[in-house]
Amino acid sequence: IILGSFISFIGVIGYPDISASFVGEAGRWVIVVLSASIMESVFLVDGLTDFFNSKLKLNKWVSLILMAGCASIFHISVYGNLIASGGSFFSAFIMFFAFGWLAESQNDLSGAISWHGTLNWWLAFLRYSIVI
Repeated sequence: IILGSFISFIGVIGYPDISASFVGEAGRWVIVVLSASIMESVFLVDGLTDFFNSKLKLNKWVSLILMAGCASIFHISVYGNLIASGGSFFSAFIMFFAFGWLAESQNDLSGAISWHGTLNWWLAFLRYSIVI
């Protein structure tokens, strides 16, 4: 993510455009920070990892890699434009692998949800308001 500031094709993660007429800032926060973090952690991180691990009988690391790949593809589809979101594929893969590893090591989703929400909050609201 930090490298994306310097090398455009590595780590450009953004957030999908949510029309201002649809929701205000508070609604956008609920969608981007709360809902996305919880839903993606439950369905992508936990659901896909469990599916690959339990149903397909793949080992934990292969399951995490496949889950992170699927979550990256999901993020490209959310942004709706392969060219604009192509750089996020690599960063999303790394972050979802980390979220999956955290959830597996804790045997709990609270850490993954918290870190995912914090990352989304920073990307959507704080990133451009902090002057370094």
